[in-house]
Amino acid sequence: MTMAGAFAPPPPGVPPGRNAFEQTHATAEFKQLRKRRHSAPFTATALLLTAYLLNALVANEAREFMAIPVTGHFTVGLIASLALCAAAPLTAFWYHRYATNNLDPLSRRLSAGLERIGEGR
Repeated sequence: MTMAGAFAPPPPGVPPGRNAFEQTHATAEFKQLRKRRHSAPFTATALLLTAYLLNALVANEAREFMAIPVTGHFTVGLIASLALCAAAPLTAFWYHRYATNNLDPLSRRLSAGLERIGEGR
């Protein structure tokens, strides 16, 4: 069983030996999409993991500091831990908005270009 169009000649405008995917990977838009997809989310993830590890380290090494009462039964450690628990879904929400505003338009344009190449336009 072969893929449809596996032996078809390349569409006009595509150099011989380069399929639509290779041509798309060579565009500036694809490189921009790849850079955007990796840079911001990895930075946000690294910051969140660093905050979690720092919280664990401070909770273990500076117990007196984490036990300082802020208001009522709320301590510095409890507030810091609750803030980290809130930070994880906030980071996911931020990434959803980031992807919707920055990644989806580029990927739609690239998909449309692939469809045009596949149709031979």
